[in-house]
Amino acid sequence: MKFYAVHLRRHGLDPDRDVVLVKEGFSWLAFLLSFVWALWHRLWLAAALILAAHIAISVGIHYLRPDPLTLATVVLGVAAIIGYLANDYRQEKLAQLGFAVDAVVSGLNKDHALRRYLDTDPALAAEAEQLAREADRVLTALDPTWPGDSLPGVRALADATAGNTSSMRADMQAGAVTEIDAINGWLLRQADALGLDLPAHRRIIAAVKARHP
Repeated sequence: MKFYAVHLRRHGLDPDRDVVLVKEGFSWLAFLLSFVWALWHRLWLAAALILAAHIAISVGIHYLRPDPLTLATVVLGVAAIIGYLANDYRQEKLAQLGFAVDAVVSGLNKDHALRRYLDTDPALAAEAEQLAREADRVLTALDPTWPGDSLPGVRALADATAGNTSSMRADMQAGAVTEIDAINGWLLRQADALGLDLPAHRRIIAAVKARHP
């Protein structure tokens, strides 16, 4: 398990834009790809300082001609310092952007930790329960042998695949069109044909489509 600090944008409501998880401890990506890591996270000052450090090392190598062991020690030492400070610096930058630390959660990866954090929100838990109940109503009407009570099975599947990122979440993160119409939309069409109302599914479909390009 890894530990993540959960940062919330003040007055923010969108989990993809207003909730940011930062891993606690050493950042291997910053250690290996320090300059690229800083650019990826839009940490312009950090990127400039890292670039300056690399230039200073290059100039020192040119003039001082250190032996290979000394050179490796300096390069790895600078990379290790960046790796240790990277996530702390990123959290400070988030604070400047209006985010505040709300909790520290554990998870197999960032998506798993985010789901565990969101599970503690009573409003979201109630919404998940309503979505499951509505789906069970439609599926039972279509197939009387449907066992119902699908929410525990959904949660078990989410735990079993916690190391993965769902295709719909990946699409939303990429700003692409999702398969919401093929999944929740199918349930809604079946419900309309059966004369059933699915208000929670209508809300979730509208919310996801509002993010489509």
